Amino acid sequence: MNDNDPTEPLFANLDDDDPALRNAVSAAKRTLPQFVDAFARKRFPSAGYLVKVPFQDRDDRGERALVRTPEVAAEFPDLRVCRLWLAVNSALEDLLFCSVLESPAKLRLKTGASFVVDMSLVEDWMIHCGEVVYGGFSMQVIRNRLPEPDRHRFDQHTGIREFKQLAH
Repeated sequence: MNDNDPTEPLFANLDDDDPALRNAVSAAKRTLPQFVDAFARKRFPSAGYLVKVPFQDRDDRGERALVRTPEVAAEFPDLRVCRLWLAVNSALEDLLFCSVLESPAKLRLKTGASFVVDMSLVEDWMIHCGEVVYGGFSMQVIRNRLPEPDRHRFDQHTGIREFKQLAH
């Protein structure tokens, strides 16, 4: 996390081989239909609906990041992957229409930039209802590993006070 600049978004480097994070991604993928159903029915009307999506970092090429589809991964196999939370604006079949909320400057993604994301690429989801979040499986892992001062800053930044499971 960037402790030097409080105006910069908080991002965590994740290890793809971390068993707890792999389990978090599995849980998110398994329960994604619950998220999609809640979004479609507007179950929480004032909530933020978000998905975590991998992006291919192309900063060293001077280009903006791209959603890491299988085709993008094949074209840029050695470039770093960065995962971002995107706001879900609408859904159509297996596609989510999303926009960037915040991003590291080096990814060259502007707030509000739009992306169409295939649901198979979603690595996590959350429904942010004020201080309560449904989902956010990887966030729970990250938060629980932080030392107390960083955990407090994380809580302040996200506004999250409680994680809950989404009941049917």
